[in-house]
Amino acid sequence: MTLVVGMADGAVLIWRFSDKANAWQNALALEAAELSRPRMAHLDCVHDVSWAADVGRSYHLIATASRDKSAKLWHLKESDLGDSLHATCACELAHSSQVWRVEWNVCGSLLAASVDEGRVHVYKLDAKGEWSRAWSTHPK
Repeated sequence: MTLVVGMADGAVLIWRFSDKANAWQNALALEAAELSRPRMAHLDCVHDVSWAADVGRSYHLIATASRDKSAKLWHLKESDLGDSLHATCACELAHSSQVWRVEWNVCGSLLAASVDEGRVHVYKLDAKGEWSRAWSTHPK
């Protein structure tokens, strides 16, 4: 079993349950290359994390939402032996206010992000392989 946890300091940790040790173990800390803080995924508090459904991709897809006004999409891959994990930040979705929630659709092909200004933005993978905004709600 594997789970993802967002922290108040901006860290995002991947935990795995070890049958051998009969305990949860920290397997990986997601790191954004552009940040000067090691082992940090965001510059500020992580409000939400969401793991996309596994629909045959060669990697896992995780979304994180933060007070730093961004949502990030992460590719998580297992080694060929299945004994270690490697993660890369696939995309940063910048917003004008803090991002509170992220949630995948059932197929993991659409991502909804709710932001502090009262909007929900929906993103999808375009023909170029980049995540782009498909539509947004407008506050009343």
